Amino acid sequence: MPIFGDYHTHTIYSHGSGTVKDNVNAAIAAGLHAVAITDHGFRHLLYCVPRRQFPLARADVEEEKRLHPDMQILLGLETNIQGYDGTVDLLEEDLDRLDLIVCGYHRMAFASSVKNFFGFGLPNFWSGLTGFTSKRHRIRNTDAFINAMNRYPIDILSHPLHRISFDLAAVAKEAARLGTYLELNGKHQSMTDDDIRIVLDAGAMLIVDSDAHSPERVGEAKGCFDAIERIGIPSDRIANLDRAPVFRSRIAKEKRAATPEG
Repeated sequence: MPIFGDYHTHTIYSHGSGTVKDNVNAAIAAGLHAVAITDHGFRHLLYCVPRRQFPLARADVEEEKRLHPDMQILLGLETNIQGYDGTVDLLEEDLDRLDLIVCGYHRMAFASSVKNFFGFGLPNFWSGLTGFTSKRHRIRNTDAFINAMNRYPIDILSHPLHRISFDLAAVAKEAARLGTYLELNGKHQSMTDDDIRIVLDAGAMLIVDSDAHSPERVGEAKGCFDAIERIGIPSDRIANLDRAPVFRSRIAKEKRAATPEG
């Protein structure tokens, strides 16, 4: 079951083991038509792309695009949700520097404020240790994802439900309305078959990605393909099966470019 492209891979710019070149070469060897470099966002305590290095990642991507003109090579970020108000670790000026925006919850990401530290970051860190999420914080987590999708043109929600609990049906319904994809993740199989059915029933689209942290994992998502066959997911509900996805951040960027200043 081929995918057109792998839109979630990591390199040495955050905590992957390979370079941009390594991931591109691995994608070509895997028969993919596209690959995205989506290292971790700027505000994570343990692993992130330092802002000063992001231009280097862009230069690497542009060089690979020159060397492989038939390959679609994108530069994005796997951004971090920083609070229940939907803030993520992006600035307004970052939006035009990215080819796509992946977003998810990651433990140890910096909260955007003291209020969000105590109202979002700390409760979810504690939930990850205990396995318990209160009804109040589950509602707040749901708000966080819905608010984030409305504040930013997020293309992909990475590994939904991984280490965080929220109302999947509500988030998927809003994702369907906005054009954000929910990820079937080759590294973190965070959604059960029943969860995937909830996403489909809500009308949202899925996307299959490897979340590769090493070049040899680029394009690898066997567990996702097994779930697709087991559940019987129609091919037209998966954005990158045999075709390129339409990313809402690109549409938003084109609209900004076409709007006269002032």
